[in-house]
Amino acid sequence: MFSKVSCPPPGGARSGDRRPTGEPSAIGYDDRGQPTGYRLRKTLIGSRQCYQPVEVTLTLDAGRRIVEREIQGGQFATAEEYEAQTK
Repeated sequence: MFSKVSCPPPGGARSGDRRPTGEPSAIGYDDRGQPTGYRLRKTLIGSRQCYQPVEVTLTLDAGRRIVEREIQGGQFATAEEYEAQTK
């Protein structure tokens, strides 16, 4: 699972590509005791003139697929935006 984020201007609008590490926390359980979803919170620190922390929260379904994402201190970047900013 990758998160592409970019820092806001005037910090050079650089992007970072980070693999969230650590285990997400279960946020609910079904009647068999199996997790129904997860939440993962990460603080990303960029590079290339952007050292401001970016807080990312991902909500995942039982199969650990992203169903919701939130960001503070930056913005999510598309693959195209990421490629353009890293050239």
